[in-house]
Amino acid sequence: MSDFNLFIVLDIEGIISKNEYSGTKKSPAMISEDFIHILLIDQGKNELLDKKGITLMLDDVKRGDVINWSIINLPNYQDSYSALLYKYEREKKNPQVMSDPKLTVRTIKLPYILSDSNTDNIETKEIKENFWSSRVMVLDKKVGEENYYGFFTIYDSKGEVIGYSKFNNHLILNPVDNK
Repeated sequence: MSDFNLFIVLDIEGIISKNEYSGTKKSPAMISEDFIHILLIDQGKNELLDKKGITLMLDDVKRGDVINWSIINLPNYQDSYSALLYKYEREKKNPQVMSDPKLTVRTIKLPYILSDSNTDNIETKEIKENFWSSRVMVLDKKVGEENYYGFFTIYDSKGEVIGYSKFNNHLILNPVDNK
């Protein structure tokens, strides 16, 4: 079994500048695919792949493989926006290829430098990290496909909610024996 770690990169500043967010969680705004990239580490080639937009094809997928999703923000060092993926849903359709995504929360320690005058003075801070996981349930000799919707909240540098948005993600699973 393998893990596929997908990093959803959002251009938060672009989303905010184009007002692609809503003031209510009940009706989040759909963002343009121009504001989303999906990063994937290809273990076989040992390289980072950048897939612009909402569709991603994964090769050499087997039943039992796990796919993990998390959000990364494109940084603009003048502003400090952030986003939290609070819901990730599989579009209900038949046949179901993957399990419904489940939230994983774990505690990690991140290092930071205390002062620019002494960069050897480093401490760590404990934070909670969130990601969503889904397991490949059924995948025979043909390509499997799933559609997902990701729902996220945008925060400013003070932790105040700016708004709510969502995106569509289309995943194509190419099985090992399909080459």
